[in-house]
Amino acid sequence: MRISVNKLKLENLKLDQWLSNACLHLFTDAYSESFGALFGTAWLCATFHAVGIPNRRSITYKELYAITMAMAVRAPSLASQSLLFHCDNQLVVRILTSGSSKCRHIMSLVRYLFFICAKFNIVLKAVHIPGILTSASDALSDHLISN
Repeated sequence: MRISVNKLKLENLKLDQWLSNACLHLFTDAYSESFGALFGTAWLCATFHAVGIPNRRSITYKELYAITMAMAVRAPSLASQSLLFHCDNQLVVRILTSGSSKCRHIMSLVRYLFFICAKFNIVLKAVHIPGILTSASDALSDHLISN
């Protein structure tokens, strides 16, 4: 019985880490032609054509690319932090949680993302949020399509 209580306390501590103000939040989104990321007041957006990503890549790849590039840009300022990714693609959340995919292109992004996190001692967790709640990052990626 004691083991169960200790395990429960450990799980609650882990949960508290992600719910506290010490946890940083990153919102990303991708469309067929562009992507955007929002971290506090900092943001980035670009078209996939501008960064050399072919249109034939899946939306899962593109969503993961947005997360990976946001991390590549912001990682030095996030060193030794816990980071919670908010993503509206459930498959991306599963890939980041498991750390694997059958697609070699997606795995190259996963390995690079995990390398960045290891290099800067960043603990990451991905959570799914409905697309309706990603309005800020939607606006960044959608803005490029409109213009």
